[in-house]
Amino acid sequence: MAVEEVYDLELEEYLPWMAASLGAEGLLRELCRGFMVLMDVRSRWRA
Repeated sequence: MAVEEVYDLELEEYLPWMAASLGAEGLLRELCRGFMVLMDVRSRWRA
């Protein structure tokens, strides 16, 4: 059973739009920023 069925969600895909508007380098920069937010800054495995 899909997540959408369980929670009755409508998900929208923004990755193609981001790739088109930011370009490859900008998209990778934004993805890295997002992962940095999720990462524990006290960890020794920082990028």
